[in-house]
Amino acid sequence: MDSVDLGAFKNSQWASCADQEIKRQDATLNTEYNKLRKSLSADQKESLTKAQRAWLKFREDWCKFEEAGPSAPGGVANYNFCILELTDKQIDAIKGLQF
Repeated sequence: MDSVDLGAFKNSQWASCADQEIKRQDATLNTEYNKLRKSLSADQKESLTKAQRAWLKFREDWCKFEEAGPSAPGGVANYNFCILELTDKQIDAIKGLQF
């Protein structure tokens, strides 16, 4: 998304772009998560799965808060960009754990 002129977008274009980027990031997150799982013991895999499920719930709850929050642009745009930001950070965190 870094090379896209976001100033020229309409709301529907923002939403479409964000939806596509969320799908791409979720795929990357799943790939990195599965790579990490392959290198772990059974106990570590169980802990990772529990932690990832908790993180997914946190991401959803936090981004729903952002959606309802007072900051601009508000609404679905806040939700989408929150999902993108948190997912990107989680990808980096998981990559940092790989051996």
